[in-house]
Amino acid sequence: MIKKFSFTAILSFSILKSIGQIAKPTGGARSAGMSGASLTLSDGWSIFNNSGALGSIEQSHYFLGYKRPFGLSVFQTLAAGYVHHSEKYNLGAAVLKFGDPFYNEQQIRIGIGNKIQRFSLAGSLIINQFHVDTQPNKHYVLFDLGGLADLTPTLLLGMSISNANTLWYREVTTSIPMILKLGLSYYPITDLKLNGEIEQATLTDHLFKFGLEYEVVKQLLFRTGFNTKVQSFSVDQGLLIQKFTLDYAFTEQPKLGSIHEFSIGFR
Repeated sequence: MIKKFSFTAILSFSILKSIGQIAKPTGGARSAGMSGASLTLSDGWSIFNNSGALGSIEQSHYFLGYKRPFGLSVFQTLAAGYVHHSEKYNLGAAVLKFGDPFYNEQQIRIGIGNKIQRFSLAGSLIINQFHVDTQPNKHYVLFDLGGLADLTPTLLLGMSISNANTLWYREVTTSIPMILKLGLSYYPITDLKLNGEIEQATLTDHLFKFGLEYEVVKQLLFRTGFNTKVQSFSVDQGLLIQKFTLDYAFTEQPKLGSIHEFSIGFR
């Protein structure tokens, strides 16, 4: 048991900054297939990717996702949530668990958003728990803010601030950084979406993310993307079956290995 805990703890802390969900929240295979270039995507996973897009969701949405990086259960992530749509506002709630019984992160998110003309604004309250076996649990309450603007019928602008109040917890500002994101989405044709984002986290260099989504045939979508920081390349296939969405994403990180992610949604 001691050997297993030591291996788990060392490995978890060594690459937590790369894959820890609390540190850099993103969610859903659709986002993963576009290498995280998801600021302008309006779906249930917006509560993780950009709460500002919550206000643009036009239908209530249930969602569930599972991610298994590098073939190791110690890094697996399970997330689920629901976004309720109404005429006045959209309200979302989600839960996430990352890790195994020896080291894990757990998270609850509650977000509310509204769209006024061409602008969608939202915020999220996030309750985080860190657990290391034999150690007391640590809890942090954080806030996300975001927005989404329809600049033209074919051009969207997204922006977000994740972990906006992280400076309240000075002992974890490196593992839970404040993250600023700015991105554009362009539709050159009806079935093609091109996304680009720049991300800046405290105490780290900025990075760029690029992604595209193309509807190959009706109800079948192809996605791909690239992330400059970890030099990762990703692909994704999405399937729309009536009110269900099924997505599978594969990401290759040259230094660490491959990541498989699945998600399902119901509208």
